[in-house]
Formats: sequence, structure tokens, C-alpha cells
Amino acid sequence: MITIAGSAERPFTAEEIAGFHGLVHEPEQREWDPGGEALDLPAMTSFFREVLPKRPGQAVFLAKAGEEVVGMSAVFTEPDRKRGKLGFGVRTAWQGRGIGTALIAAALRHAEAAGIPRLVAEVFPHNLRAIGLLSDAGFSIVTPRRPAHRPQALARFEKRLRSPRGKG
Repeated sequence: MITIAGSAERPFTAEEIAGFHGLVHEPEQREWDPGGEALDLPAMTSFFREVLPKRPGQAVFLAKAGEEVVGMSAVFTEPDRKRGKLGFGVRTAWQGRGIGTALIAAALRHAEAAGIPRLVAEVFPHNLRAIGLLSDAGFSIVTPRRPAHRPQALARFEKRLRSPRGKG
């Protein structure tokens, strides 16, 4: 059974943070962002304990199979909170089981409740699984093709969100 834990509901345990760290640094996830800088576990722990709680509207969600972290999604907002950025990933062995769909849905519910008017996500054009998940979740592509001079250009997707009741 898969459960989803959200940082907005409760602080993550040390084991969950270590599981998140392991997930985002494993080779199958790093291939989508090979130039991204790896964070060590103490820096990531500090982020979850000290930084994330002070950022309204931002949240991380973990998909867990028992105690194993098998996927994640995150909503990070710009300072003006007019836009949020969605990130997500699922371990290869766990893909195709609806986990990505559940993680994106959790992130969308959180963003709507936080009053974020739109979310964007960027993926490499060859990441067909991610593109399919975003399309299924109602995101529209806003960069329909990659420029020939930038073969690794990211495809950008966007979804406008409803405001929660009483807001906007």
C-alpha cells in the first residue's frame, strides 16, 4: 500500500528525509538533471527543518511503500506567490502504478488551497512519462518544441488553478 506524507501536515522524520535524499540523488533521477548540484544529507535536513517551514505555500510530498520513499513531488513558490513550480519523481521500479498521478494531485490540492494561481513544470522533451503525467493532470505545454541550438532545452508546462473559496 502506498501512502502520501506532506510536509505541510507534519515535519518529516530523519528516515523520510534520508529517503528523499536517496531518491533525488539516485542515477535514474539524476539523468533528468545531470547538471544539478547534489545536496548532502545535512544540508537537505537543514532545508526540511529550518527553511521549508518558513516558506508559506511551499510543500513536499513523499510517496511511501511501508518505510521506503518511492516518489516525491514538491511545490516551490516565487516570492510574490503568483506562480509555483512543480517538481516530481518516482523510482523506476515503482513507475506505472499511479504514484506519480497521486503525487501530482497532492501538489495541486496544496497549491490551490495555498491560493497559488498557476503552477509550472519543466521536463526534458524525451521524458515521455513525465509529459504524459502532466498532460493527464491538465497541464498545457507552453514551449511546444525545442530550439535546434539547445538540444537539451526543457519543455515548460503550465496549469492555471482555481482559487480556494473566499479568495480571488
